[in-house]
Amino acid sequence: MVEDSQFEMKEIHLKYKKIFNSLPDCVSTNSLVIPGYEDECVDVITLTGSSLSSNEQFPDLIKDLKGALGSKFYPVVRLSDGEFNFLLEDQWPGPWWPMLEKMKKIAGVMKRRLSYSVAFSNASYSGENRVSRTLAKSLRRKAIESLFLIGKHGRLAPHLSLTLKPFQADYVLPFLALLSTYGSNKVFRSMIPFYFVYPLLLSQHGDFLFLGQRVLLVHSAEGEKRSNIVRSVEERGAASIDWLTIPNTETFDAKLELSGYIGKIDVVFFGLGVFKLVIINQFACVGVPVIDAGYVFEVWNDPDLGVTRPFCKYLKGD
Repeated sequence: MVEDSQFEMKEIHLKYKKIFNSLPDCVSTNSLVIPGYEDECVDVITLTGSSLSSNEQFPDLIKDLKGALGSKFYPVVRLSDGEFNFLLEDQWPGPWWPMLEKMKKIAGVMKRRLSYSVAFSNASYSGENRVSRTLAKSLRRKAIESLFLIGKHGRLAPHLSLTLKPFQADYVLPFLALLSTYGSNKVFRSMIPFYFVYPLLLSQHGDFLFLGQRVLLVHSAEGEKRSNIVRSVEERGAASIDWLTIPNTETFDAKLELSGYIGKIDVVFFGLGVFKLVIINQFACVGVPVIDAGYVFEVWNDPDLGVTRPFCKYLKGD
């Protein structure tokens, strides 16, 4: 079993040698290790801004969040293929794709580049995200500025994980080049593994974020779905739960009415779709941790979904 794993890790390095040979000095490679999720950490290499191992970085994140509860603006924001596409536009497929799939991807890129409008995610829970190319260009500038706001005050969790099956690998080097262009080592140092966030919110590791805390949920869910989400958070022991509804369309233009929550909440969990980077700065006024829960809202609504995505299963302590 160990030999098989070592072989696959070697294969990952060979498949993505173009990426590994081009990494900035401030980016480190780590095997992904999250306590309690070892069976899902097999054969994953993740890129971060820390030389510490991932099982050392995870407790550091928890320590930072504990110190910020109720007292300090500390954003934790995930970036995956939808956000990468928003920030960087379509990228040509790399050599890690099988030839037939690579040709399909090239055809898709060419077709989309001829379109007047662009969409950055096809996930229904991400909300409507199709906009004109002109508007996308304007929003992109605001989003890039937010990367540095997040890096200054909290943590970026970009999906820079590599496995034998390619996913968002085409965006890895362009994303790191984007950060390098703006010359901020602090942003690089803020980077943590994307997959830290799910276990943080769905296991005993994150109990401190709920137990006795005043929670604000920011999402577009309504009716039964909203009730299910609130119930799941209540079951984690929250002292109080407030809900701020956001639109499911044109979220980039959302004006968050947050003034009434200043001094009255300890933590925020939000699901804002791919345009989160455009409006994340509005949360600064509440002065508490602001965590990008995203798909976790879907699991809070239907716990059975936890087995359909890596690191999203509920994990309870003894």
